[in-house]
This record gives sequence, C-alpha cells and structure tokens, in this order.
Amino acid sequence: MKKISIVLLAILLGSVIYKISSTSRARSSEKEPSDMVIHEAGECYTLDDNFTFCIPVKSFSSQGMLHELQGMNELMAFMHILMADSIQGLSSVNVSVYTNHEPLPMDSAFINTLSKRNSEDKDADYKLISSRKYMIDGLTLYQKISIRGGDYCAILYYFMENNFSNTVYEIKVGGSPSEINKLKALAEKIALSVYFQNENELENKDYSGASMALSVD
Repeated sequence: MKKISIVLLAILLGSVIYKISSTSRARSSEKEPSDMVIHEAGECYTLDDNFTFCIPVKSFSSQGMLHELQGMNELMAFMHILMADSIQGLSSVNVSVYTNHEPLPMDSAFINTLSKRNSEDKDADYKLISSRKYMIDGLTLYQKISIRGGDYCAILYYFMENNFSNTVYEIKVGGSPSEINKLKALAEKIALSVYFQNENELENKDYSGASMALSVD
C-alpha cells in the first residue's frame, strides 16, 4: 500500500476543491485515518437508495475525510481513492449530486455542465479537453474531460434517471494527465456499471440510435 502521506494527499487531490495545497501539506504528516476501509475490486455502491455504480479495482475510503471534504463541497456524496495496479500516480473517484429547480432533459443538463467549473479556476488554469455523447452496449453515456492547473485531469460522466429529472449524478475519475488513457478506460467501466434501482432494464437503456458527439479542442 502507498505510504499514508501520499494516500492523504491523494484524497485531497481527488476532491473537487482544487489547489488546497496548504491543507494537503498539513494532512501529509497526520496518521492513517482510524476509519479507513479497504474495498475489494467489483464492489457496488448505491446513493439515495437508487443510483448504483461499481468500481472495478480495489479502493479505500474514510468517512471522516469525506465529511471534511463535504464541508468544502456539500454536493459531494462519495469519495474513494483508487488502488489500481495499472495506474502509477494518485487517482480517485468521487460522485457529486446536483439538483435543479425544475426537471429537464439529460441533453440540456449535459450542455449546462460544459461551462461548469470551480469558481476559483482562472481561464489559464482550466481547459475543457472534450465533451461527447456516445452509445456503447445499448447505453447512452455523457462524457466530459478537463484538465486543471496542468497537472490534474478529470474524466466525468453524467447520469439522470429516465433521462428527465431535476437530479444529476456526476461521476469523476481524476488523476495525472500522463495517465489519461488509463483513467478514461477505468472511468468508462464505472460508467457502464451504472443503473437506477427505480428503472427497469428497458427503461435504463436508450435505444434511440442517435449518437451525438460534441468536441471542444
């Protein structure tokens, strides 16, 4: 297992709050969280008794650290550090839940995410690499890839029950841009495992046949 100082830094790096280096340096000297839990590859998790996803590699979590991160971002509902053998650098997965005032189609919600970034990000620190809607294995996926500060990339997927709701779930896999292809492959596996408990199998699949691609260079 990676040294705990690196692990704690990874937790902060993987959070949606970027550039909290002073906090991460403080964390690096702390002891291992007493509530740290190791999760085996393939374990599945359900949020709001409805939104289910699985992580195909080993990971670990700390409820205490999650609660602290939620103090900075109350929309974060889930946070794990990944322990994938194929990924050498720090990597994490987190899930955030966004609620709109009114229900809207998934396509519209996705377009809204393209301009979404942390308020402290300046134009020079943030780059939207690509965004697309595509179909695989009968499922329609909404993907966005961004780089922040030049040394942190995020692969994000967005989900909405029945493709029309006021609640959007965002899965983010983050790590080093040098390992972006590995992170993309892992993020897609997680995305393909997603389903809503309240939808039956047919409702969970989009058979419209339309595959729209949006790209931002």
